[in-house]
Amino acid sequence: MTVLIITHSQDNESIPLVVKAIEEKGGKAFRFDTDRFPTEVQLDVYYGKNTDGKNTERLILKSEEEKLDLQEVSAVWYRRIAMGARIPSTMDPQMRQASVQES
Repeated sequence: MTVLIITHSQDNESIPLVVKAIEEKGGKAFRFDTDRFPTEVQLDVYYGKNTDGKNTERLILKSEEEKLDLQEVSAVWYRRIAMGARIPSTMDPQMRQASVQES
């Protein structure tokens, strides 16, 4: 079992407790801090052919700490969201707004 936890980096102590409980049951948890996207956490998209020659795509969330192929996810805990929060405020306002909206 692989659980994708959607939250942000300032969330409370419940996240590590849930991660620990998942791991104790033999599962894997990936914490997606949405405020770190797209600067510190990225989404890679791959298109190509699999071994059978059929078209396929892979979506991979990656951070400095780990990677997660979204095909492995068996459950999602959509807790909290803070998209684009770390995009620099010194950025040109029009560019920053577009970056946040597209995040």
